[in-house]
Amino acid sequence: PIFDAEPTLAIGAIAIDAGTSPNPTVYVATGEGDGSADSYYGAGIFTSADSGVSWTQLGAAEFASVSIGSVALDTRNQPPTIYAAASFGSSASRTDASWIETGFGAMGLWRSPDGGQSWSHYPLGTFGACLYFSNDPCPATQVVIDPANPSIVFASIMWTGVFRSLDSGATWTEASFPGLAGSVGRSSITISGSNAYAIIGAFDGAAFDPTESRDVILVAR
Repeated sequence: PIFDAEPTLAIGAIAIDAGTSPNPTVYVATGEGDGSADSYYGAGIFTSADSGVSWTQLGAAEFASVSIGSVALDTRNQPPTIYAAASFGSSASRTDASWIETGFGAMGLWRSPDGGQSWSHYPLGTFGACLYFSNDPCPATQVVIDPANPSIVFASIMWTGVFRSLDSGATWTEASFPGLAGSVGRSSITISGSNAYAIIGAFDGAAFDPTESRDVILVAR
């Protein structure tokens, strides 16, 4: 265990910048961005350049009590550009009443052009209207960078859809899934070669429920 002394033990994602020396730089995104009643909140993103001996906290103000379920690095420049998918977090268990700690306005997709020293939040409306949070962005559940072309970025936005950017996050276009208009819930994305794939969860919140049917869908590139 190398993280026990830090402000939180709830971990949502880990990313590694293998191009730094003498050690790869490790990024740990905290909070459990799973969208459930017992998804614990975090304390931002932590980075270590010495294999976890010491840690530096990033985004303490932006991500206070927020759950980060996914983080992606564009390492073409140093410091890298960081994308973070933020959701809500609570301080309860399945046997307790859930107390939501997160300010809903902090949910959604974030971007840092300078290794986490400053952050910009994609504003309400960037990814369309959010049904359940009319005055706040919908939670972002995943962000993925194309390893062959880091200018291409995919983001999964709860209840809204999967979005693609061809210009490093400057603009976004919604992916079209035949037969799933208005029914996209939580989704997960991966990239293999020239193809991107998405698992689409139900709009009613029963995402990835094994009793319900799910499709693996090819996203046109």
